[in-house]
Amino acid sequence: MRILLMALVLVLLSYQADLFAQTSIRLGSQGRTPSVANELRTWRNLEGRSIKARLRDYDGVTVKLDLGGRIYLLRKETLSPQDCAYLDAWLSRQPGTLATDKMPSLTDAHLATAPQLDLRAVEKMVHEVVNRERLKRKIRQLAWNDQVAGIARAHSEDMAKRDFFSHLNPEGEDPTARAVRQGWTASKGVSSGDRVTGLTENVGRVGRYHSFRREVKDGKVSRLIFRWYRADQLAEQIVNGWLNSPNHRDNLLDPERELEGIGLGVRREHIFVTQNLF
Repeated sequence: MRILLMALVLVLLSYQADLFAQTSIRLGSQGRTPSVANELRTWRNLEGRSIKARLRDYDGVTVKLDLGGRIYLLRKETLSPQDCAYLDAWLSRQPGTLATDKMPSLTDAHLATAPQLDLRAVEKMVHEVVNRERLKRKIRQLAWNDQVAGIARAHSEDMAKRDFFSHLNPEGEDPTARAVRQGWTASKGVSSGDRVTGLTENVGRVGRYHSFRREVKDGKVSRLIFRWYRADQLAEQIVNGWLNSPNHRDNLLDPERELEGIGLGVRREHIFVTQNLF
């Protein structure tokens, strides 16, 4: 007996005026093909574009659509919230589906099976995805800034080390105070005529695995097998999470921003990420 539990867990913080948001999605599926074709319906992506197609399969991550015999594979997070809700409801009705409100805690043995991540490479991947999304909307690209990345990285590593999740560190420093302490002194004029200093910030926390499988022997769970995010999948997951939250999205797509730095930190099964923009 093999049961595949799918889970996407993403918690986000956005900073411009003490804003807080979090999202938690937990799904379950055995990964099977439906026995009958689903209704023909209109699907919309986050850009508002639409197609009429039938759902052929959905495993909690990938959506398979049939458009007149032509098969399209899409990631769930690229679709509208209404479509995501439809998919979740559909999945819950499929044979063998098991939803769970509690994901397993990872032991040291589980963590030993996780692939090694090049955190600096993932940081640059997040930066590239951010610029890709800005380019889609004809918003100027953000330059990478090593000093800002260092400030962002220090905060993510601090959150991971001291196990907190906030724009304010335990000493009460906000993003601007942390930046100034680390030598950030830049200021610039904006379209409103004001002069701004400090850094805008998005913060996120994402799990290192996207699904797991329970292997059952003699009626008992013999072991858990985790499916870990690849580096590129982590980058996509982080940015899509921000894009799906209005306050994070506003920060990420702000046309007044000219540069950014991304920093990551790891604490067991969680990756902390900070995006600072100027």
